[in-house]
Amino acid sequence: MSDATATLATRLNYSQCWEDTNILLAATRPKEGDRVLSIASAGDNAIAMAMAGAKVDAVDVSEAQLALVALKLLGHRLSYGDYRGLLGLEPSVDAVRVYRLIRERLPEFARRYWDDNEDMLLAGVLSQGRFERYLGTFGQRLLPAIHRKKTTMRWFELDSLDERRRHWKRWNNLRWRAMFRVFFSRRVMAARGRSPEQFQHVEGGIGNALMARTQRVLTELNPRDNGYLQWILTSSYLHPECEPAYLRPEGHAQLGDVSERIALVHTDLTSHMKAQSDGTYSAFNLSDVPEYLDLATTEELLTECARTGRSGARIAYWNLFVPRCRPASLADRIDRHPDIGLALYAQDRSFFYGAFQVEEVR
Repeated sequence: MSDATATLATRLNYSQCWEDTNILLAATRPKEGDRVLSIASAGDNAIAMAMAGAKVDAVDVSEAQLALVALKLLGHRLSYGDYRGLLGLEPSVDAVRVYRLIRERLPEFARRYWDDNEDMLLAGVLSQGRFERYLGTFGQRLLPAIHRKKTTMRWFELDSLDERRRHWKRWNNLRWRAMFRVFFSRRVMAARGRSPEQFQHVEGGIGNALMARTQRVLTELNPRDNGYLQWILTSSYLHPECEPAYLRPEGHAQLGDVSERIALVHTDLTSHMKAQSDGTYSAFNLSDVPEYLDLATTEELLTECARTGRSGARIAYWNLFVPRCRPASLADRIDRHPDIGLALYAQDRSFFYGAFQVEEVR
């Protein structure tokens, strides 16, 4: 393992999931009795699939990410207020004190990680992933130098598409365009938000594509309903219904059952699948993993999906900047559903991604 890959696998890259849970659930259709495979990442989407009744193998190469999921799953051992405080959503709650209430119930690797990173607990876990700190710099330091808070908050008051399009014209000034293209450039994102190896297969610049996606999510969709956008612009959720399901009272009440349905697996996706029997899974959440793979490795991954997936198993994943989909060589084993992918992508509340792939094992 290279030094860069080792760093990616050991640090906390994400403390929240930035793939839209709603369209993932619509694509994969998890239900009671299913066994599904999901990238663990920050856990939000794996937890949502388990809340739908499925048993979830949450796989990740990063122990840090798995330690985060383990922490989130222990929420059922805490009061609702203490749980929100543990994750940084109730500043009056001492997160380290709450952590020590459940510390002994964590797996040893997760206990070791959080013992070494109590500073993250004090700072608010949900803001401490590398990507979230990058977004925090944008929302808390750069954006206020461009737009007044009143102008920013106006996005969450407009219900009309015409009103939002007019507000975009005021918003999209020279300073905004210049700052956005620099901050969300490939160079700055690789240095501060993501990692250089995650851009290995990306060709050309990315600023214009991200600007167009940002305009779409600010105008064509309603920011009032968009927790992802709210967090980016304000570092908070403005409405309870915009929070991930596990953070709401009804979701918190389900975490005991959910924790019994999630298995945390420390390895890479392909290695894990190669150890599984034919027809094991009813659905796959691959996040944006194919983005980082060459064509041959993507084909190997999808071949394992075809083998370990039951007939009708849905495969869902996002394309950020690199086009990836089922290769022609697997056309007799996996069907593509570009119409479903396009329809769901039109509802995607996260501005980062450029396409959503929905495929199905025959």
